Amino acid sequence: MGWAAAILELAGKWLVGNECRWGFVASSLGALVWITVALRVPEARGLLLVCLPAIIINVRNFVKWGKQ
Repeated sequence: MGWAAAILELAGKWLVGNECRWGFVASSLGALVWITVALRVPEARGLLLVCLPAIIINVRNFVKWGKQ
C-alpha cells in the first residue's frame, strides 16, 4: 500500500509541476492511501497530521486552479 501512496503522491507533484490541476487529485488519492496505512499501523499514526490537512489543501488548490 505504501508503494501505491508514494507513486500517487509523486505523480501528483509531477502533474502539478506540469501545470495540470489533476495532480491535486492524484496527491489527494495518495494521501487517502497514506491515511489507510496510518490507521492500520499504530506506529504510523503521525501520518494523519500531514495527510488530513494535505487533502484539504489539495481540494482548495484544485478549486483555485479551476477558476483561473
